[in-house]
Amino acid sequence: MQHHVQLSDSIISNSQTLVNSAIQYIYQNIKNNISVYDISEYLQVSRQYVHRIFKKQTGMTVNTFISHKKIEYAMMDIILGIEDADSAYLKYNFKSKHAFINQIQHLYPYHSCLT
Repeated sequence: MQHHVQLSDSIISNSQTLVNSAIQYIYQNIKNNISVYDISEYLQVSRQYVHRIFKKQTGMTVNTFISHKKIEYAMMDIILGIEDADSAYLKYNFKSKHAFINQIQHLYPYHSCLT
């Protein structure tokens, strides 16, 4: 039984390390178009495994995490006056300005930085 606990602790530790590495990769590539495929290639594990452990460790999917972080970074740029909405959506590689604005309004419904 003790061997089972050690093995389980090791698996949890490895999962946390992989998720931390995935998050680090996301931060380093936040301005790029990042996919689960890119992360799985970087970590040298399957996409399914990345999906499963990321959701288990963070409570959200990889794509949701990436989207939220991109919005968070873009909002900081807009609030600090580094970028306006017209350039922030391009900088963080959103598909369109409309999609970018909709995501901001969804995550920050009462924020007035875009009005």
